[in-house]
Amino acid sequence: ESASHQMQVQNEADFLQQMIPHHQEAVDTSAYLLTRTVNPELRAFVDRVIDVQAEEIQQMKTWQQSWFGTEYRE
Repeated sequence: ESASHQMQVQNEADFLQQMIPHHQEAVDTSAYLLTRTVNPELRAFVDRVIDVQAEEIQQMKTWQQSWFGTEYRE
């Protein structure tokens, strides 16, 4: 059985508000996994997930500020 996430996106602001925490969950889960695995391939993968998703979070926060004049709020 697979979990399904339903996003209610009406506009760019909705997209950013939902994607930032989605990416943060990937970062947090990957960081947790680093404390639990010694598998070098998996460690390399989750290191990359952390780097890429964290960079994308910063980009989306920048867009939030630039496009809407507000900071992202959790």
